[in-house]
Amino acid sequence: MAWEAYNALMDDPRLLVLDTRNPRVFAAGHIRGSVCVAVSARPGTNTLERLEGCGPPTWSANCWWDRNVLLVPSSGSSSSSSHRDSIKTSRKRKAAESVLGEDNITSSHPVVHFLVKEKLTRSLKILKHDGEGEDPFSAFCARYPFLITKSCKPATISGYPSEIVPDLLYLGDRDHAMAENRLNDLHISHVLTIHTEPIVLKKHFVQMFCDLADEPNANIGKYFESMFEFVEAARKSGGRVLVHCGAGASRSATLCAYYVMRVKRWSLKETLKFMRAQRKQVEPNSGFLAVLSEFQDLLGIKSSKVNTLPSSSVWSLSDHRNGKATKVAASVERTQPYLKIFKDEQCIDVINLMDRRKLIFGRLGVCDVILGHPSISRQKYAMSAQHARLELREASEFVLIDLNSVHGTFVNGKPLRKNGQCVLNVGDVVQFGASTKKYVLTFGQFEAPTNMT
Repeated sequence: MAWEAYNALMDDPRLLVLDTRNPRVFAAGHIRGSVCVAVSARPGTNTLERLEGCGPPTWSANCWWDRNVLLVPSSGSSSSSSHRDSIKTSRKRKAAESVLGEDNITSSHPVVHFLVKEKLTRSLKILKHDGEGEDPFSAFCARYPFLITKSCKPATISGYPSEIVPDLLYLGDRDHAMAENRLNDLHISHVLTIHTEPIVLKKHFVQMFCDLADEPNANIGKYFESMFEFVEAARKSGGRVLVHCGAGASRSATLCAYYVMRVKRWSLKETLKFMRAQRKQVEPNSGFLAVLSEFQDLLGIKSSKVNTLPSSSVWSLSDHRNGKATKVAASVERTQPYLKIFKDEQCIDVINLMDRRKLIFGRLGVCDVILGHPSISRQKYAMSAQHARLELREASEFVLIDLNSVHGTFVNGKPLRKNGQCVLNVGDVVQFGASTKKYVLTFGQFEAPTNMT
């Protein structure tokens, strides 16, 4: 779809746009910095030939090698074509060939066939027919006329925020928010700033300011409900919202993820994968991930492995703006992940996991948590004395890994296999060797135990 192609342009300044339309049609208007190309018709030559345009910054032989490529198909290659072949992924490359939307252009297209067979592009994305009767380029032109030009001078495109929800929710950084002319290009009417310093825009912009630092223990949950109401007010009035922080990666991304999870009822994993496909900088800090994970639990959404992105037409589906989310959103406050340590049914210590990506359990002083029980390895080598490791992974998922321990690592009384691993859920009880100490994963307000020994 057009908005996905727009995000691809914003996300990668080196994206190479190859336009396969007729040169005369190309000259009448094309995406800035694109190149009109065709497979060379010269005998004995098997390459792409530039017909019009210079490209970003200039055209050269094999300039598509190891580049992300966006292909603009000719109107005759739309989904009305009798051929419905999909473009197959090259298994020899780590970066998969991906198509924006449905198979609106076939592998029989000369340029597509050449690029897929050559297998030297990093990825190949194709501007999709929008399903509204327009050819792909016309649909893109109607949505983003400020990216269309007749000039063939070298050009790059950047400086616009990412479009998370088409025609409604945009995610960006502070520079995006300060560029009022670009906000006007996108018809953005509302700006939400989550930062320690507010910005001042012209009066015709509706603004909201959330005073918050990008720190794992910052209470971002207190802004969830007001952010949701701000976006909904804009939507009902026909407006568009930019949510920004400093870099458009953590604070603002967390608020946008909250909105997407609440409206679409997607799991945190699904939401992050979808958002990173639109904006690669998305990276909420560990504390914000913990809050989103708790919100997922409050919504009753089950976390699952995600191998594919949600459909590109998701925003035409029914949503869940009311109901359970409204009831629980206000209760999402700043919570922290931590391990409670119990001995003889009393909590004797607490380990705060807020700023920890990794925690090593073992006998030597090089370990983060010292295990003093005799059943823990006493070998002199550091690696041999490491009993287990706890890692924080995507979507606030904690994974416990046994490090080939002699006397075992146990979760809820069941042993992990040597070098095995498992995902810990809230309330799971971990024990090491024959030690009677119990380590319990908990999320909540961090409080030191009263019975410290």
